[in-house]
Amino acid sequence: HDVSGLIATNTTIGRGGLRTPAAEQLGAGGLSGRPLTKLATGVVASIYKYSQGNLPIIGVGGIFSAEDAFEKIAAGASL
Repeated sequence: HDVSGLIATNTTIGRGGLRTPAAEQLGAGGLSGRPLTKLATGVVASIYKYSQGNLPIIGVGGIFSAEDAFEKIAAGASL
């Protein structure tokens, strides 16, 4: 596929690792925010590895601080 770059990621439907009693009652919609931080960074790293660093990646998902943003960049995100 001829793509110019990727936005990775946005939300997840997974609920694994959530610790609140209401976690299972949230429904099947997309989950975002802090629970997505490590998962999103892992997706960025996988895309970077698979593309051998030749594809611009916009890393999103679970960014709450400069440190979170830096982790995405360290994993291979361009932005």
